[in-house]
Amino acid sequence: MKIPAVAYGTWKLDDAHAATCVARAIGDGYRMVETAQRYHNEYGVGQGVLNSGVEREEVLVASKLRGGDQGLEQARRAFFATLRNLGLDYIDLYHIHWPLPRLGLYLESYEALMQLREEGFIKNIGVCNFPIAHLQKIREEFGEYPAVNQFEVHPGFAQIDLVNFCLENDIAPQGWGVIGRGKGLLEHPDVKKIAAEHSCSPAAVCIAWASARGISSVAKSANPDRWKDNLSAPRIKLSENNMRTLDQIAVGRLGKDPEVDEEY
Repeated sequence: MKIPAVAYGTWKLDDAHAATCVARAIGDGYRMVETAQRYHNEYGVGQGVLNSGVEREEVLVASKLRGGDQGLEQARRAFFATLRNLGLDYIDLYHIHWPLPRLGLYLESYEALMQLREEGFIKNIGVCNFPIAHLQKIREEFGEYPAVNQFEVHPGFAQIDLVNFCLENDIAPQGWGVIGRGKGLLEHPDVKKIAAEHSCSPAAVCIAWASARGISSVAKSANPDRWKDNLSAPRIKLSENNMRTLDQIAVGRLGKDPEVDEEY
């Protein structure tokens, strides 16, 4: 699956703000919008897509199955709730939000999504936060890899092995937390120095870094100037030295570890 270098994220936006921001962001050039059941804003996102003035087929819409809805039958019921919330006829990309290995239901859930894809309700199946071993189990069980794997990645947490595995197996890698989730990455001296060198924002540096590595970024902002800045960031050409510096920042994981943490 080919996905844009930058997708418009909607985490923490309520329905009213999502409707307004999504419509305007699409008007400003975004062609992928992502939400999730647990964001509680699918209705607003769908309204934004429909009110954007851009043909539905030109905008990739992604949502996610929450952990509490995993399982063959429950995943199906949850998907149709999402479809109703969005007010759409189909979803371009539907993810399993977390693997939750303790539950042992992600393979059943994937099978449910395959059935929905066969019926035409889902164009592509994705996963979020899936380590290599879980991706391999999907391939062993169903003879395919998901189209997209969305996971935490940012300067200082490069996830090189996972990114390379995805690229080598035609799984589009997409990053969340690329600009650091408000936990200090944008204030790091090396990030600020590179931003000054390229006359851009620290957030743009992080997105450009991801794009240079073949990673699509999910970037959320309710500020039009910032979302335009994020959208144009992949055009920034970082030097090899810039890339090495960003790779070596001592940041580490800023979110949950999908091998041990759970989210429902």
